[in-house]
Amino acid sequence: MEIKKRKKGKRIAICLSLMVVLYFLVCLAAAQADVLRVSPEESTVLDKNTLEKWTLEEFERDNVKLLVGHEIEVNLILHREMSNIPDSYYLELRTDLDNPDWNYEENHYKGSPVTVWNSSFEHAKSVIRIGVTAKVPDTLTISDIKEPFFEECPLTGVNEKKRYIELTIYNRETFVGTAKRTEFFATSSKLMDMTKEIKEGLEGAHNAGVDYPESELIYNLLEGGHPGWAYSLYKSLNVSSYQQLVDIDKTIKENVKKAHDKRLNYPTLEMRIENLFKTGNQEGALDLSEEYANMPTPAPLGIYALILVIGLVIGGVASYFVIRSVANEKIKMLQSLLEKLSESLVLAIEKVRNLETNETNPDKRRELRRIREDLEDVKGKIRI
Repeated sequence: MEIKKRKKGKRIAICLSLMVVLYFLVCLAAAQADVLRVSPEESTVLDKNTLEKWTLEEFERDNVKLLVGHEIEVNLILHREMSNIPDSYYLELRTDLDNPDWNYEENHYKGSPVTVWNSSFEHAKSVIRIGVTAKVPDTLTISDIKEPFFEECPLTGVNEKKRYIELTIYNRETFVGTAKRTEFFATSSKLMDMTKEIKEGLEGAHNAGVDYPESELIYNLLEGGHPGWAYSLYKSLNVSSYQQLVDIDKTIKENVKKAHDKRLNYPTLEMRIENLFKTGNQEGALDLSEEYANMPTPAPLGIYALILVIGLVIGGVASYFVIRSVANEKIKMLQSLLEKLSESLVLAIEKVRNLETNETNPDKRRELRRIREDLEDVKGKIRI
């Protein structure tokens, strides 16, 4: 009899142990199962300032950025995934947006966090609607340093600030799971406008054939969270619009063509003009191209050689007649001829001197100097 009682007690103990294990397994399965599911296709996000509206699916897929200071309205549609939900389950609503006003079952709850969905009646519903209206906080990353164009805000490392709305399921203050956590970036209209201006300006310049050496630094500052410094450097470049750059480039090419039409051909100078334009000094390139187009047309070196030969011949003939002639009349005629020759040589020397001064090619400048010196030597040999 005693043996039977002990066996019966063991069976009871084993059954109780199995029931406890089964209970824990059921609880564990319930904790791991999806309790509530947010429908991204049915849920919506509305910017009440701009009246732009997205489904939650679009909002998260497109990484929409909301502007600081704007009021937003989020409406979430949740579907029940579990058939039997313990009465001890509840939903905690939390956000870091300013002044959240939660709408649940036609009741309003202020602040964060708030607790809802905490009764068997609410757990029995297959669809739950939760809305929140709140303001995107103005504050971004705060420090004691001010950036250019953000003087009214003590900001540095200015960039987008991540914000969130979170729905969490608890069982007697024990975490069960996250029904939904929606995250997005908050930014400012000033920051977006500055970024847009910088990118459009530099991209337009690049498309027009201009690449500023400072572009990489500007992009690094922008991506590193310092749009104020990036914008300050960008403004210092005085970046012209795409159309302005196209017009300047067209004018430069027209000036170079004018120079070629005048038989001017200086590759080094043309390369200098091109480099000035490509590195962002459009005004310098334009001015230099205009000077190039206005340079005097060079006379062929053969003309100067001919002038030299003629001068030498005339000088030789004149000297011969001076030596050989003794008649006064002939001497007077010769003197008049020499005077005219001397005047012609002076004009020729002066013209060569001007060409020599304006010449940019060192080799051609040396050749002109040699011709000028020869002409001056001929002039010095003439005796009137």
